Amino acid sequence: MSGSVASGLIPARFLTLAAHLVLTIMMFWTKEENILACLPESYVPSSSLKSSYDSFDTQITIALSLSLVLYVFELFGFLSGISMFMYFQDLFSFCCHSGGAVAMSFMVFDGWCSTDFWFVFGFTAVFPAVTEAATFIVVIMCRKGSF
Repeated sequence: MSGSVASGLIPARFLTLAAHLVLTIMMFWTKEENILACLPESYVPSSSLKSSYDSFDTQITIALSLSLVLYVFELFGFLSGISMFMYFQDLFSFCCHSGGAVAMSFMVFDGWCSTDFWFVFGFTAVFPAVTEAATFIVVIMCRKGSF
């Protein structure tokens, strides 16, 4: 990979990871709108749908919390230098977190149903964390210099 492209991947990865992290934190503030998008328009807090609201609230809280843990794990690997110069990981993480930031911004501003977050979580938080863990294994256990 050429030097100029590779040197641009490192800050791009950091910025998209930071943007995705910030949007996930913003989801904690707007999660009520996303939960209400899953319920009928006639929902009132004292209705029989309160258990559905609580179920959706628990699901989105768990998903957002897991996302934050995976982002911190990936950010640790990046900032510690373990995966910072692994260009495949940089490119893959950049692509996943760019898509995740776009999807999360739509979720925040358009009020998508909270169950849609599981797809965003799977494709944009789990996949990069798995490849980050693979990079850890290759670099630390096998003493390899590149992925």
